[in-house]
Amino acid sequence: MKNIKLLICFVFNVLMISCISFNMENPELPRLDYIRIPIPPEIPDPELNSIEDSINTKTNIVKFRRRYNPIMRTSTIGVMSFSASDNSNIGDTAADILSICLLREGYKIVERQNIKKIIEEQEMAASKRQKLDDREIIQKIGKLTHADYIIFGSVTQNYYDLINPLIEYHIPKNEMKEYQKRLSNYQNEVRLFKLEQKKMDSVFFEYVTENLFYQIWLNDKKWKEDSSKKYCSFSKIDWKYPYVEYSTALPMIGVDSKELEYMKKKYIQDLKELELALKDSLNRHDQLIQEDEKKFLLKSYYDYYKIGVENDYIIKVKKICREVVEKLKEIHLVKSKIKACRFKPIPIAEKQIQKPAPVKKYVSYVQNGVSLKIIDIKTGDIVWIAQANKRHVEVQKGFHEMFETVVNEINMPIDE
Repeated sequence: MKNIKLLICFVFNVLMISCISFNMENPELPRLDYIRIPIPPEIPDPELNSIEDSINTKTNIVKFRRRYNPIMRTSTIGVMSFSASDNSNIGDTAADILSICLLREGYKIVERQNIKKIIEEQEMAASKRQKLDDREIIQKIGKLTHADYIIFGSVTQNYYDLINPLIEYHIPKNEMKEYQKRLSNYQNEVRLFKLEQKKMDSVFFEYVTENLFYQIWLNDKKWKEDSSKKYCSFSKIDWKYPYVEYSTALPMIGVDSKELEYMKKKYIQDLKELELALKDSLNRHDQLIQEDEKKFLLKSYYDYYKIGVENDYIIKVKKICREVVEKLKEIHLVKSKIKACRFKPIPIAEKQIQKPAPVKKYVSYVQNGVSLKIIDIKTGDIVWIAQANKRHVEVQKGFHEMFETVVNEINMPIDE
């Protein structure tokens, strides 16, 4: 009986010595094939806006027309000289430009010299008798020129002024279009890069799971050598891996500077909370290890590696390793975002491209304004009436653009 006890003690001691002498190998860091980092597209250079774009305004127009009397493009129209308060030839200029705009749209235009001649002849004839009123003159013009409508107008505004505007910068449309193409290609490269990065992350965190298990075993082994110290195998884990600390990040796309600053502060706060939560979790796990488990720590590892037996302690350690890995993945993601916030964001729209401060320049301009009415010669009724005005750096161009808008409004179909 005594011999049996001695044999059991001998076997137990041999087993304990085997457990103590047992060494676990630290898993080898995987070889990660880093891929080329996508190069952001070159941002086009801003150009100073033209004086015309900065000063010229769109045509402001207020109009009214009779719904039942559309003005067809096959109509013949006579344009009277516009009246002007300063008796200058600006009225003739306005009438000539309106005639050109109507002609371009397909209307038949009565030669203004013919209208002028008819009016002069009627005035000479009327000097010997009672003067003709406007309706009679209109009917005479219609009869002699076969016109359907006649346009009367007046120049209500025609003055020059000096302005000192802020001329802003812009990105030319063709350059912005090319930039959008380059940006699209870059975004495709980023998608492929992130897919490869995800594969690398998967390989690396598999290694981390094994390395954490190894670290806990090593800490348990050191604690066993001097178990008088406080148990802290989990809290002593070195979870700050260089891959997590220094991983590659890419600039953010389509984020303005204010939003970027807000995001950076948020991510820094999120990181602090995640790291604190991880530390608290590891400290808590140290406290939850049972005394019975502490007695047979090394034997648990020995049985697991030599026999393949997973007891409750090994199962617990592996679960903790997985939990730590998941938290490290979150930390890794947040750290990547913080790094991305340190880069200058990549714009997706022109308004997000940083431009120089606007430049002040002294510029002269002319303010043009007209009122006009279209009269049906047969009935004498006003069928269309409008007022329009526009600011422009050139007189004739301003009138041309204003009357082009007016003629387009004349051409607009009548809503049912």
